[in-house]
Amino acid sequence: RSIRYSIERYNLISELKRNTKALEASEERFRIITEQNADAIVVVDDERIVRFVNPTAEKVFNRSADEFIGKQFDFSSEYGVETNIEVSGDGENSTILEFRANRIKWQDRDAILMTLRDVTERKQVEKMKDEVISIVSHEIRGPLTSIINSLSLIIDGETGDIPEPTKRMIEIAYRNSERLLRLTNDMLDIRKIESGKMEFNYQVLELMPLVEQTIEINRSYAEQFKVRIRLENTIPDAKIKTDSDRFIQILTNLLTNAAKFSPPEDEIIVSVSRNEGFLRISVKDHGPGIPEDFQNRIFSKFAQFTAQGARRKGGSGLGLSISKMLVENLGGSIGFETKPNEGTTFYFDLPEYRG
Repeated sequence: RSIRYSIERYNLISELKRNTKALEASEERFRIITEQNADAIVVVDDERIVRFVNPTAEKVFNRSADEFIGKQFDFSSEYGVETNIEVSGDGENSTILEFRANRIKWQDRDAILMTLRDVTERKQVEKMKDEVISIVSHEIRGPLTSIINSLSLIIDGETGDIPEPTKRMIEIAYRNSERLLRLTNDMLDIRKIESGKMEFNYQVLELMPLVEQTIEINRSYAEQFKVRIRLENTIPDAKIKTDSDRFIQILTNLLTNAAKFSPPEDEIIVSVSRNEGFLRISVKDHGPGIPEDFQNRIFSKFAQFTAQGARRKGGSGLGLSISKMLVENLGGSIGFETKPNEGTTFYFDLPEYRG
């Protein structure tokens, strides 16, 4: 019996040593990771008493570990939810931290791991972007719209007859002013969507009148490139709950994109179909197709590729990116199918309204 007891005791001691070594190794790995981490890390117990801080936390709060350990660290945040807090400053020179708290086990006890990331520079850049957007919105878009309206009156002969060479020059100025206004509006839309400031006015609408209206709006644009737009595969009873202005903006982006890449005297085919609880709106062109090495960037901001004859027709490279953001905000998805030298079909799916 004594031999058996000795063996069991030896096994228990060996197991304890192994577990202790494993724990020490785990803690050492954690120490190395946290000490080299650019984020501030604080561990507190259920009473909010600090049990661990890493060097970054000491720098951020300008306090040593000894001043932290054993002291209370109060915070108010939902677990797993990011919030922003300001520390050490008078408002002008304060540090903005992105804060997240998560439940963990610390030395076999329930604890809370808090990570704090310095996002001061990022927030300052975002503030600068908002200021630029405000300037663009109020100081550029207004005068630009006025210029376009004035040029339009001159072209239409409202101010009297003008020589043909002069009229051609004014038409060039008019078209370029329109392009600049579209780019300005696109940049404003991108910023609004990214900052969550884009407003959506949802209404239950019949789909087909909305599609037909958008086609009519863009028919004259397509005619500039000697391209026709044809609607097929309609669903008369289909309804969606959407923002009509944003829907028109999405479909307009796809139609103008198709027009620019279509061969002269060709046609763009618009079709509507049902797709597993969604309504799919498709826009097909017979252009050069999208190169394989460009396909994964097609919805990126300022994405443009140089299909022969297409780049010179203008475009900011923001239309498809904006369309993707808008479609996703409306609860749908967007995609495309393409074949070299045969054309491309862009489509977007939105939930069908069944109320």
